[in-house]
Amino acid sequence: MNSSEHIRHEPPGEPTLQSTTETRLLPNTYWALPTKTARPALPRDGRHVRHDRVGASNGQDPDELRGVATLAPDLDRPAPQAWTADQDTAFRLWIVLSRCYGTYAKAVATKVQDYGLTASQFSTLEVLYHLGPLTLGELADKLFVTRGNVTYLMDRLVSQGLVYRHRCPDDQRVIQAKLTDDGRALVARVFPGHVEYIEHLSRHLDEDEQESLQGLLRCLGEGIAGSDL
Repeated sequence: MNSSEHIRHEPPGEPTLQSTTETRLLPNTYWALPTKTARPALPRDGRHVRHDRVGASNGQDPDELRGVATLAPDLDRPAPQAWTADQDTAFRLWIVLSRCYGTYAKAVATKVQDYGLTASQFSTLEVLYHLGPLTLGELADKLFVTRGNVTYLMDRLVSQGLVYRHRCPDDQRVIQAKLTDDGRALVARVFPGHVEYIEHLSRHLDEDEQESLQGLLRCLGEGIAGSDL
């Protein structure tokens, strides 16, 4: 039966309820967590019944059309959960981690704007400040970015007089990133307050919880890096 055909049945009473999986959208994100809710039961053919006064615009008596319904594809009904309980736990872990990191990173990026830098630029300076000169490849690995991104970051920081490129005397093919005096002075000036702000953001967990979470996340990250990449 196509969508233009009609079926006739008795006027519906109170809809029966069945447990379905409805998508609850989370704020400021495209991620969604499935939650169990109750909703009206749907026809077994997977289409919903729309009660309508069909034909009223054609001069037909609307009272004669009571009980007439049209069938339309149920495009808005969330898809049912088709995965196991273990998969659901893992999937929720991924969502929670992603949302937590996104929120954390957003707060840090807002703070870093006070230094006149982007979060990526400050991360570059901070890594060089604490680890010393690095090749561009090493710097890319530390920042989890591509070589192209490192080149762009270096260009911007060089133009601000905060870093410079140094060609290694032992191998002229190797180029290192180094802090200028201004770059080192900038990080030395803002880093104490930066660490204090990170501590402020992390206050929602006590010290033991923070250490436990570090261990769990390290275990998860190293496991994925060692087995799945």
